[in-house]
Amino acid sequence: MITNASLNVQSALDWLITSGVQDSEGGFYAWYDAGRKEYSFLYPEVTGYAIQLLIKLHLHDGSQYRAEAVKAGDWLLNNQNNDGSFFCRRFGKLEITPEDNSFYTFDAGVIVCALLDLYKLTLNKKYFASALKTLNLIITLQNPDGSLNAARTWDKRIVCNPHWSQTSSCHHLKLMLPLLKAYKLTSNKKYWTSAKKLLNWGLKLQLPSGRFINFQGTDKTYTHAHCYATEGLLASLKGLDKKTASLIKVRIDKSIEWLFSFQNSDGSFYNWNTPRPERLKVSESLSQALRLFLLTTKHESLQRKIGNSVDFGFSFLKQMQIFGTDKYAHGGISYGMAKDERLRDVSTCATIFALDAALMKEQGQTSPLFEEII
Repeated sequence: MITNASLNVQSALDWLITSGVQDSEGGFYAWYDAGRKEYSFLYPEVTGYAIQLLIKLHLHDGSQYRAEAVKAGDWLLNNQNNDGSFFCRRFGKLEITPEDNSFYTFDAGVIVCALLDLYKLTLNKKYFASALKTLNLIITLQNPDGSLNAARTWDKRIVCNPHWSQTSSCHHLKLMLPLLKAYKLTSNKKYWTSAKKLLNWGLKLQLPSGRFINFQGTDKTYTHAHCYATEGLLASLKGLDKKTASLIKVRIDKSIEWLFSFQNSDGSFYNWNTPRPERLKVSESLSQALRLFLLTTKHESLQRKIGNSVDFGFSFLKQMQIFGTDKYAHGGISYGMAKDERLRDVSTCATIFALDAALMKEQGQTSPLFEEII
């Protein structure tokens, strides 16, 4: 059993595996609404994150998690379209299940990472083939300047709206992970070239302060997207040439410095850098920031600041873990806090990221498994 004083890891793992947030067919729901006592929608992107965490756990202690990872991977394959695309969301458990059939490039990149990890675990080529089919589709949606179109509708119209998730945004930098993973496995230069073009474009969205704006034409930052961009930079260090890696280290430090400056005194992070009606203290971004802090402890320029930020962050995160008589919520992590009140939604993504952060804190010095971003 893996334990951690910063979070009740076992309860969070039990929620992820046994609460029902993983559907009987293998997919994961985005969240559980403890007020309405119902799940939201099946979410391929979150299923990808769950697979990556489950594989880490299996490789760490050889426990039950392999079966859940394979089940989730097979669910993804069963819901992949012939061109490599995936629906964005599926609602409900009825015989006729309404779907959002839009294909989001970011979500697909997460899925590709999961399928490639499953291939490395099982050596089953079906995961490898499916991953490359999806990744090749993503590349067709890359623009000449290196940016990625955010999404494509079921009838193949490009989605482009002034919203962080529906336009070419800084969070797409994280797609360097699947591109560089594929390059490592195939030696196909097109994946490396695509990653380098994406990097060169994405760096233009970082301000001198280190903060990533969401997209060209705005000055606003969604903390979740900023962390995704930084995760992409951090993961790219091992896959790019030394000259570029040296530049990226500077950019990472600046990004982390901005996160330090933006962290609240209680350890939390707001989801937006400017006051907005929907601004919340969010567990998802906090867990991402904690992972980034823990993964940059070796950066001499940051060492002195990291300790307190990590401790404060986990202190707030512990408040977001839900305990009680509702077995469908017990152990999971709330989406966050609004006006000093914890929200009822138990977030699958926040729970996965919180688990990953807690395990990095506990195992990071002894297990290289917990030194990689999911």
